Amino acid sequence: MSQRDLGTAIGIRSGLVNAYELGLAGPTKLQRRRIAKALSLAEDALWGDDLLRVGVPDNERQAAKARAFGLAFRLRRIAADLTQVDVAERAGVPAWRLGQIEMGTGLLADSKMKRQLSKSLEKGLF
Repeated sequence: MSQRDLGTAIGIRSGLVNAYELGLAGPTKLQRRRIAKALSLAEDALWGDDLLRVGVPDNERQAAKARAFGLAFRLRRIAADLTQVDVAERAGVPAWRLGQIEMGTGLLADSKMKRQLSKSLEKGLF
């Protein structure tokens, strides 16, 4: 189910669903019930301690991690007043690859690349 589909099913914008996935916002109790119903899951299973293990396929979990990493990195890059090209040159990665990472559309950066990107900001990131 896409973010748009879920948003439509529970009566919110897809951008808010994205914010929930990234942990930037949290749903109300009513929205939690609606989300659980739309996903055909028990509310306890969806919002309990097993959230990362129950009801969310691995590929969706990986996609959410990629988007979260990309957003966090982009915000840090902007705060450091650096362009994508600046960071790409410093980290030794192609600028197009950095763009994919920031948008969360490419593969999740591996540990080595995360270290390279972190060093390129001249501060530890992760």
